[in-house]
Amino acid sequence: MADHPRPENDEERVASVRRMVQLDTPAEARFDRLTRLAGHLFKAPVSMVTFIEKDRQWFKSARGHLIAETPRVESFCQYTICKNEPLIVENALTDDRFFDLPAVFDLGIRFYAGVPVRNSEGHAVGTLCVLDFQERSKDEVDPVSLVDLGRCVETELRLQSFQEKERELLARMSELERKLSVDPVTRCWNEETGAALARDFIKDYPPDPQSGVAFLLLTLKNLADFNRSAGSQLGDHYLREVANRLRSFLPETTVLCRSSRATFLAIVPNVEIRTAEEILEESIKQACHDCFQIAGNTVEVELYGGFVLSGRSPQPLEHVLERAAKTCFKTASEGRRRVRLSV
Repeated sequence: MADHPRPENDEERVASVRRMVQLDTPAEARFDRLTRLAGHLFKAPVSMVTFIEKDRQWFKSARGHLIAETPRVESFCQYTICKNEPLIVENALTDDRFFDLPAVFDLGIRFYAGVPVRNSEGHAVGTLCVLDFQERSKDEVDPVSLVDLGRCVETELRLQSFQEKERELLARMSELERKLSVDPVTRCWNEETGAALARDFIKDYPPDPQSGVAFLLLTLKNLADFNRSAGSQLGDHYLREVANRLRSFLPETTVLCRSSRATFLAIVPNVEIRTAEEILEESIKQACHDCFQIAGNTVEVELYGGFVLSGRSPQPLEHVLERAAKTCFKTASEGRRRVRLSV
């Protein structure tokens, strides 16, 4: 082995790994599904989700072998977590970094392709990787698909992080407070509770130039007209159905709230800045795709949105929501786009 690379902030990274409370835990179907998919997609006999601590690499999900962990210095993945892109090794025997790894000369591993996985704190805590006992060309692995699967692992980690924030908030609330915090029509949190969750999350989430928290305000443009023509009771049915659609199509980590500024507030933690608009645009497009039939009324969904990304330079939440609201109503007045980023 040529050297033993470590990220510059490795002590912080290791502390972050331990805070996730994932090490030495049972296998979980949500990670096993992803390693199974990776193995099938890349036709690889070995696929893993790994977490890397100070001195060891531990396998949260391992397909194709029975090893639970290895020393960190004997891993391919010690290099992967130091990169911001996939690492692909075509033949480990001819690579000075890996030719003398036990996995190579004892187990016969030749090919490796891995991508770093980051948690909700932004640290590269491990990898998603595939391995083969035969030499292979890097052209056999689509790096975009490898990155996509790595992002799926990150989504699982971040979803767990945000769910923990929800549980912590619920534990602090009385039964009456919880009842008052849920909108009875949409079954969403109210905006005040959603904002409290967002503050808790941002407090523990360091600014990151690559990702942030998206605050998406959505207005259901024809709701008032439908209430006038069909009555508020049917209008409530319409509102509930739209909320159900949004929950189905927005990213799984989304916290959906009823909004006093518009119709809905969607809080999406850890969304990548470079893809946030596309992700949200597609979600709203899907939610608006089909009309509703409500008591003989055909209703076309008209959702317009504006969002702000908080992450690079956090602002007071009230300012963030006001910016999102202005962009949302500008989009609705123009009637051209479903969602727009406030800049």
